[in-house]
Amino acid sequence: MSVVFETKSGKNVLYEGAVLYKGERNYHDDSDYYALVWDESEGVGKIVEYDTTRYAGGGTAKVDATDEVREKYATYMFPKIKESVINSLVADATEVSKYKEVEVIRGRKLPIGTVGIVFWRGSTRYGESVGIELPNGERVFTSLINVEVNHPEEYLDYEKLEIVDDTVKGIDPIHAYRVLNKPAGLRVL
Repeated sequence: MSVVFETKSGKNVLYEGAVLYKGERNYHDDSDYYALVWDESEGVGKIVEYDTTRYAGGGTAKVDATDEVREKYATYMFPKIKESVINSLVADATEVSKYKEVEVIRGRKLPIGTVGIVFWRGSTRYGESVGIELPNGERVFTSLINVEVNHPEEYLDYEKLEIVDDTVKGIDPIHAYRVLNKPAGLRVL
């Protein structure tokens, strides 16, 4: 059936054999129904809204993607998923957390260039802060925005980075699309 829109002139059928997933976005008073489809003409996966509770009418959708379409979609999503996984690993490496070496890059309390190991991170009445143990054993505190991880490449999980391709191939591309582009109130139908 694919995506069907009801119009005054009849039914308009689109994306036949190319509907990969359908979902619902729930809002305070209304819901929107959408389908994840493979658009062959553009060579991309995209969201098509086919119905809503905001007004009468609308359409229907049925998941009917062929194996060939699913393979095209997986090929399309693979580099996007891989990029997201790598970005996540890099973000983990650069996030200021306990036991990482940090350097003071701004602020007035500590000299810029001061290096130490984070022993505490938390909230204070002034915002997010970190406790740093200096090489001489002295413990000092500063705002989180005043420091950055020194040599983040040392904290990059190279074992995970080496298996990114295998990991990504094991991820369902439809689920990955929902995670990478998670709309508010997403619910599987």
